[in-house]
Amino acid sequence: MSGNYKTADIAKHLQNMIEKESLKLAGKKILLVTDTINTGKGIQPIADALHQTGVEFDIASVAINADKKRDFENKLNTRIFRGQEDAPSIYSKNEISGVAKADYATFAEAYRKNSQQANRARRDAKVLANKLAEKIFPTGLDR
Repeated sequence: MSGNYKTADIAKHLQNMIEKESLKLAGKKILLVTDTINTGKGIQPIADALHQTGVEFDIASVAINADKKRDFENKLNTRIFRGQEDAPSIYSKNEISGVAKADYATFAEAYRKNSQQANRARRDAKVLANKLAEKIFPTGLDR
């Protein structure tokens, strides 16, 4: 993703996805997963769009500043579950993460200098995610 996305655009996309996939979210809560929350600028329009479309959600973040967690929960109007307090060290290793984010930017941009290493890391992450999903959801996902 690049650029600044408006809440209305994200809400429209979410609504289309819900309809296209025949997702039945009434009475359910989803978990929005993100790697880290530093400023909240990236996740704010998504949270606003979810509220706008009536989808209940919580957020899981690998990392968030513990001192700011409560402020972000109030600002985003939801609960946040976190892992570690500081951003993962991979953020200083653009060649592995495959992305770079300027301090002023809302979203990260592709880092193309060593995409082979990043692609290998992505493949490994996909394998791990699939193995975890099979253990957590042995009968598949309920739509």
